[in-house]
Amino acid sequence: PAPRPLHPEWMGLFALLIAAGFQFGLQPAARVEFEDESVVKDGGTLYPDPYTLMRATYRGGWVLEPGQSLSFSAKKGTYAVDFITGLGATFEVAGRSYVVGPGDRYQAIPVNIPREGRVTLRCLSGAINLDRMTRNDD
Repeated sequence: PAPRPLHPEWMGLFALLIAAGFQFGLQPAARVEFEDESVVKDGGTLYPDPYTLMRATYRGGWVLEPGQSLSFSAKKGTYAVDFITGLGATFEVAGRSYVVGPGDRYQAIPVNIPREGRVTLRCLSGAINLDRMTRNDD
């Protein structure tokens, strides 16, 4: 028997489902991992190095020093930025500055993203190892 032809309405529905999937994939996530490829880096270094033994067991992400920045998509809302800094640091997110003291453990600081879209996080002084940013008010 010959194969049955596809009905045009099924092909249209399939095309709409694919388009909806792409649109959903473009939405900002509730969590930003700073080492991810979707984050645009202007300087900084990956921590720990890619070939570190048992790298997946380490927390860490992207280390920024003064003048270096990250850019990523985010929704409007309050987020917790997880980081560690041995020196202390001042960084800016979406135009607002945050000062954090030195510490030998990971810390989290709440930051506000005033509107959905592309956001820049820039190190102004010190150095900071950024792990992730998680949305608090889902």
